[in-house]
Amino acid sequence: MLSKPEKINIYTKDSHQGIIAFVSPIKYTELNEFVYKLKDKKDNSLVVILDGVQDPHNLGAIIRTAKCAGADAVIIPQRRSASINATVNKSSAGAVSLIPIIQVTNINQCIETLKENNFWIVGIENTGDKNYFDIDFNMNCAIVLGGEDEGISKLVEKNCDIIAKITMPGSFNSLNVSNAASIVLFEIVKQNLARNLENH
Repeated sequence: MLSKPEKINIYTKDSHQGIIAFVSPIKYTELNEFVYKLKDKKDNSLVVILDGVQDPHNLGAIIRTAKCAGADAVIIPQRRSASINATVNKSSAGAVSLIPIIQVTNINQCIETLKENNFWIVGIENTGDKNYFDIDFNMNCAIVLGGEDEGISKLVEKNCDIIAKITMPGSFNSLNVSNAASIVLFEIVKQNLARNLENH
């Protein structure tokens, strides 16, 4: 007779803590449905657009950070992206079930839809002409982060309203994309908290 850990090992190759659950695949949210629902939201809206993030661990970590930072959704393309799977779910600590995930066929068309709904598009690239912390995020905002190797694609970068950088005084100028997401998203959290304190 197999032990409990041996039984679990049949279903997963990943390390585990003696528990396994069988859940339905996540249901993606439609972009137009999401934008329509946001119209009743009073506070600044925040979405994260991932342009070609292909590592499932990075995708999961970013989804987790986005949920922790109060983002309204994470947007990924159908192609050139990690898909939502067990690894992403585990890396997100289950956040994939707690925040809308929007899968789109074309990131640039998605950006145009967001712009039509009063979003500012902020790309994060080391070629940016201003620091991320110099941006006033008091707005409906979409943060765009590029893939691990190539960053934001040229056309997507061209369609951003602002390109901002994370200044790195060290001799190495490349952050993991999930780390970059954390830095920028929690700058937005900090600004929101400071603004709320000023208003009370």
